[in-house]
Amino acid sequence: MLNDRAAASWIGCLLATLLLSLSSHAHAQQRLFALDVSGQVSEVLNFGSFPASLVPVASVAAGAGEEFRGLAYDRATDELLVLSLIGATARLQRLDPVTGQTAPLCTFSAPLAFGLDARGDGSLVMGRSLDRLVLIDRTSCAGDVVDLAMPMALAQTDGGLAVDARGKAALLGADGNSQRADLLDGSTAPFNAAIFTGTTALEVDRDGTVYYGQFDGAMFYDGAALGQSLGSGGAGFAGLAFTEPADGEGMSVVCAGEPNSVGPGGTLEAFGTAEVAAFDLELVGRQLPPGQAGLFVTGCSAGVLPVGDGLLCIAGPVQRFGSVLLVRTSGTVRFRLDGLLIPGGVQILAGETHLFQFWHRDQPATSNLSAALEVVFR
Repeated sequence: MLNDRAAASWIGCLLATLLLSLSSHAHAQQRLFALDVSGQVSEVLNFGSFPASLVPVASVAAGAGEEFRGLAYDRATDELLVLSLIGATARLQRLDPVTGQTAPLCTFSAPLAFGLDARGDGSLVMGRSLDRLVLIDRTSCAGDVVDLAMPMALAQTDGGLAVDARGKAALLGADGNSQRADLLDGSTAPFNAAIFTGTTALEVDRDGTVYYGQFDGAMFYDGAALGQSLGSGGAGFAGLAFTEPADGEGMSVVCAGEPNSVGPGGTLEAFGTAEVAAFDLELVGRQLPPGQAGLFVTGCSAGVLPVGDGLLCIAGPVQRFGSVLLVRTSGTVRFRLDGLLIPGGVQILAGETHLFQFWHRDQPATSNLSAALEVVFR
């Protein structure tokens, strides 16, 4: 039996879901960038349709014997990250897609490095030989190796790698096949998309559509449909990157965070899916004051109420999640929903809408809140 508070919250969620289902929330437009083997970075205009076109935005200088191997988007700084290899040394550079300016990030030992993409927690994923991936901390460039149980029949990799919308899996094009690799346990399974031999760059949009470039400068999307083909002056592609991360079906930001002591305001993203059967939803807050305590709050309807230096964008009843969390030195905080249970022992059901925010202490002696994220569970 539910207690009165939990029952009231559950009924409120159902009513709020009916009201919110009458409105829709637009997603920010994804932009697609491509890196070719000569170091030319271009924006792909009208991707997903025909004809598409490449517009050069920057040229990354290469040293003697340097090979470009991957491209990723750093959502924390709104920059592109370029991976290159000089012998057994990998190099990461920052690239501002607006100004075209580059700046060094770090170098590290990484023989056979290929492919680059970013996860939801800010770490990077890089391929290093067919049977292993490396998770790279963006700030320190320290890496953790993930050994993969790749099928023996796949003797080589074509170099394509991407992180999917869940932020936990990678896609590898190998011998004309495609494999989804679990970054937690290294297990692999076939991915339902035809990637032809010669794939050198791979990316996935928020809807799961696969885009890939090849050694001859051709680019395709939607698996074997080959809906578009782009020339790159004959130069093969080394990397693809969407600059707006996949925020998942049924997830949208409904209220931006107010400026805090470290910047323009805390952001909030959800990784995993909104499927109640999956139980894999994780909340990630960014641009928060390091070392400060806070907690996640939830509710079923939107509102605007000044609280401290921020805005509480959830109308009552507002409930908190369990224990207090400390913001990491990187300015991030993570929380995995435990069995999709909200306070009071109420389980989230398919069809319900819930809003989430991170409420935290800030300097000097005040509090603030992150952006508010709405999730429509299914």
